[in-house]
Amino acid sequence: MRRRQTRFLEVYAGLGVIGSACKAAGVPRGTVERWQAIDKKFARMMLDAFEEARDAVEQEVCRRALDGWDEPVYHGGKMVGSIRRYDSNLLIALMKVRKPEFREQKGNQTNNITTSTLPVVPLERLTVEELALLEKIRGNGTR
Repeated sequence: MRRRQTRFLEVYAGLGVIGSACKAAGVPRGTVERWQAIDKKFARMMLDAFEEARDAVEQEVCRRALDGWDEPVYHGGKMVGSIRRYDSNLLIALMKVRKPEFREQKGNQTNNITTSTLPVVPLERLTVEELALLEKIRGNGTR
């Protein structure tokens, strides 16, 4: 395979955005479209690269929702510690994709789950059973 195609596919697998990959690889979009039309192997490799990018995005969504990140805390202009943050919106989105019962039901408002209906509870305040349930959910293919 030509070097330009390889470079484009490498960048596309990382970004998942054709326009950005074209720019980064120095390949015009029309050239990529032409490669796709005339080269079935390249077209298949583009699909594979897109799936790689999708997997990377899903992995990052899971990380932010389940593992969280440390957000620095400052006092008097100095960092004095950090707070662990989690993205509950991403967690809800994951659950809607993976568990049909979490999806909003038209005409049945009692099944709707939104960030306004879910309380934010520090992990320290969860019971042993609740922590075990979270661990079970976390271990069911979310990583």
